[in-house]
Amino acid sequence: MLVGGNPNVALPRQKYLDCLTRSGQPTHFAVRLAELAFGDDVLKASTITGGKRGTLQLDPNVIDAIQSMVLIDQVITSVN
Repeated sequence: MLVGGNPNVALPRQKYLDCLTRSGQPTHFAVRLAELAFGDDVLKASTITGGKRGTLQLDPNVIDAIQSMVLIDQVITSVN
């Protein structure tokens, strides 16, 4: 399943659905998507900007895709 409509960011559909149904808040949903997209090792060694000494920057395209997916979920939830 494409995340945020980005063709370069895909997750297994069932893992995405598990993430969605187990996350009661948008922040939790975003964190779970990041864990799936990046993995724990990358998240531990990275930041959004890579600005801290000794850290890497997380892929901005993946971050944008996650943000888009969280916003889409919020819109859908508010309409229903």
